[in-house]
Amino acid sequence: MSERCILLLGGSFDPVHEGHLALARYFSTLLHPDELRLIPAGRPWQKPGLSTPAEQRIEMLRLAFADWAVPVVIDEQEIARAGPSYAADTLRALRNDVGES
Repeated sequence: MSERCILLLGGSFDPVHEGHLALARYFSTLLHPDELRLIPAGRPWQKPGLSTPAEQRIEMLRLAFADWAVPVVIDEQEIARAGPSYAADTLRALRNDVGES
């Protein structure tokens, strides 16, 4: 059984910009992932407030990554989480979801 490769890209995506696309493109080419998982921030602890509502940021991600070469999943767990968003909590939840491999 081969291991799945899931490429994670998190950020506020406020707005989605060429830097996000360039990072995803570079690591997709390098790692050949089975899935690109985009994780928009909910309430980032290091930023006082995002100017664009979550629904609009998600739609920007859908549009920006619509024709991606690998399957794209927009993971809304940080948006759904009450309180500030921490990467460590998100990584623990992802590990729980996908397992150890």
